[in-house]
Amino acid sequence: MGCWPSIGGREGQPVQNDERDPLVAALRLSGAVGVDEGHLSVRSRIYGSVFDLVWVDANMPDAELARQKEANRVLRELYEEADRERRRADQALELAAQSQLERGIQLLDLGDATGLLHILAARETVPESSGAVSPIEHVVRVVRGAP
Repeated sequence: MGCWPSIGGREGQPVQNDERDPLVAALRLSGAVGVDEGHLSVRSRIYGSVFDLVWVDANMPDAELARQKEANRVLRELYEEADRERRRADQALELAAQSQLERGIQLLDLGDATGLLHILAARETVPESSGAVSPIEHVVRVVRGAP
């Protein structure tokens, strides 16, 4: 692909028709190029317009590696952002559950049995594995009169 821009006459010196060069032979066998006054030339305007410098740059071996590295970088950023969002959502759920729990305890302290509904709602909001004190523990503490 390195000689393709020269064949199209867009840069560098014209490419000699060297039949010993495997790249020249491959291009000629593909029908993409012909020979004009001992130099290779693009046989079709379509080839010349489709397979331009942008296409050559994008299809060089290093270009694929660069695309993969960029894709990996973008994916890593997306995963990191998703992880940050998940942590923020977990914190918001924990705060909501804590608020429900505190309201439930206040209502129970006032003798209002609907406090149990708040406590149960808090229990549903925060998984037991979150490290937070279990809402049921709070109920037991309130009933026993412990702080």
